[in-house]
Amino acid sequence: GNNFIRKNFSLQTAMTFDNLVRTSSSPSSSTCTRSSLSSLPSPPDRIVTRNKPKQMKEESFSKNILFISVGVVAILYVAWSSWAIWMLSSAENAHKLWPISIGKIPKNTNTIHLKKEGLSLNETSTNYEFQTISNLAPVCNPLKPEDIHYTLVTQVSTERLWMVPQHCKRWKGPISVAVFTSESIGEIHKKISDGCETGQLRIQTISSEGVEEGEYPVNALRNLALSAVQTSHVVYVDIDFWQSTNLLEVLNLKYVREELADDDLLAIVIPAFQLARQCSGDDISNECEQKNIDKMPKNKLEVSTLVKSHEASPFDPTNRGGHGSTEYGHWFKQRRAQFHDIPCIRSNRYEPYMVFRYCQKFPPFQESFTGYGKNKMSQIMHMRRTGYIFSQLGDVFVMHYPHPSSTSRKVWGQKAKKKGSNKKVDRVSLKRSQVDRLFVQFKRWLKSDVPDMERVHLCDDAADDDKLLRV
Repeated sequence: GNNFIRKNFSLQTAMTFDNLVRTSSSPSSSTCTRSSLSSLPSPPDRIVTRNKPKQMKEESFSKNILFISVGVVAILYVAWSSWAIWMLSSAENAHKLWPISIGKIPKNTNTIHLKKEGLSLNETSTNYEFQTISNLAPVCNPLKPEDIHYTLVTQVSTERLWMVPQHCKRWKGPISVAVFTSESIGEIHKKISDGCETGQLRIQTISSEGVEEGEYPVNALRNLALSAVQTSHVVYVDIDFWQSTNLLEVLNLKYVREELADDDLLAIVIPAFQLARQCSGDDISNECEQKNIDKMPKNKLEVSTLVKSHEASPFDPTNRGGHGSTEYGHWFKQRRAQFHDIPCIRSNRYEPYMVFRYCQKFPPFQESFTGYGKNKMSQIMHMRRTGYIFSQLGDVFVMHYPHPSSTSRKVWGQKAKKKGSNKKVDRVSLKRSQVDRLFVQFKRWLKSDVPDMERVHLCDDAADDDKLLRV
């Protein structure tokens, strides 16, 4: 169960946060101006034909029929009146589109005990405790390219709070962070205020008091951070993955916005790399930390240099299924803002970091998954099932900061112990086995409860991930 306490908090005024969204996407705050768009390379040939979801096609067909009918009977007064009424109705609905700017988030002054009150951020299935829709998100109304804006979303434990300012330096737009902590808001503020612009952060917390070791509520934190988003799109990264400094600039290009406005179910994949540790062992000294920070690349050229010197590599060689569907070889050849559609998925373990539209169509992170394992890949499987396509973007990336293994990872990796007179190995009580059993339930729910709208399928030679399950 999710026995966590949630609190909402804003470091600065909502008005300042609102101004940040407006300025972060304006020409004056970016080196990419309207005139520079003319020199942008033409988009590459697509590997995957962009077939829109079935319901989108039906809507387009219906609109065409309506347009023709109105034109044919336009000379008739009754038909003209009906058309006028329809137009007035559309005008009334126009103001209901999800607002571009960041408005004031309603304060939640009550302490919510999720387990006690049986609450969740999302609607749950009647069969299992899995979420079907993001019902706190806005309705998925049509968007124009100029309607598209971005919020960086992440989650963090107290131990890694120091990384938040690093994101502030690389991303000059709004950031929504959910923190797992027993500390006060004032203490959090002192730790992360340096390096962040006034009003840039939206902070919410889940209390760590009384939570068992290894049960880090990663997906509850992700959903909580998403709930504060009031832009059309989200850039999701875990706190230890630092984005390239040009990410917001590239996303704000007109061509990129046009692609996102054309398909609500387009997920932009941000290729992930990992930096080799600059120190030995579990050294977490300030000197070691600074060595790692100094090596973290800011642009593609620096990534290429690190890869050639074997100081960086695609993430994660110990879990090739995790990012193996991202075509890294092609990424190095991609020009700025070029899309490269991923033709098929090589493993159900695929879990890239992405840019996506945040509205009710977006499948929420499954909060039943806590600690380490299956928490992000299950969400990507849900996205695939509901018709998302995945396209990696040229010239942008995220780089993993090298750090010692988390407590959750260590608990998940514990080995089974023998018990009883017959010395039988006890695997049932292991965290990894518990996660895998939950994952099996999730797969059954996904197949039975979620309609199959898949547009990107598993590759013919996809890995057989089920043989790795410990159930």
